[in-house]
Amino acid sequence: MNDLKKKLVGGRQVVLAKVPARDARKMQMHLAALLSEPLSKALPQEVDGQAVKVADQKLAQMVKGLTIGAGALSSLFASLDDGEMDKLIDQAARFVFIDSKPMDENEHFTADTLLDLYEVLWFFYSETFGGFFGAIRSRFPQIESLKALIQSKAQILTGTAGALA
Repeated sequence: MNDLKKKLVGGRQVVLAKVPARDARKMQMHLAALLSEPLSKALPQEVDGQAVKVADQKLAQMVKGLTIGAGALSSLFASLDDGEMDKLIDQAARFVFIDSKPMDENEHFTADTLLDLYEVLWFFYSETFGGFFGAIRSRFPQIESLKALIQSKAQILTGTAGALA
């Protein structure tokens, strides 16, 4: 049990159980489907209509990624209707324990602690699929600029630092 991922969120101990391969594959495909359109908008292959040299690609994509990042982020949230969000929560809840109890959205969170819910979800999905996200990041370095934009917006909204780290 020592190899389980643990984190304190909102003063509560969050522990992640291991996800079996079949469940992980289904969740990963769901995430890929949700992220494919927003990522395609955030990861253009051209800057100002011209192909970018590999050496200049990272900087150029970062600049362009920052300008279109908000649109891609808004596209992701637009695709997360209430049913999709419920599905993400329900999929994660089977493998998340809060203060030794299985995660229950209504039991563990209120309107005042929804940011804690989002942090728990981010923790679960980033820890469970870190290799998946890492592979995407290594192939598309401009995702780091999008992540930085998302983190800065989250910090502005919540008045915190590192909420998505």
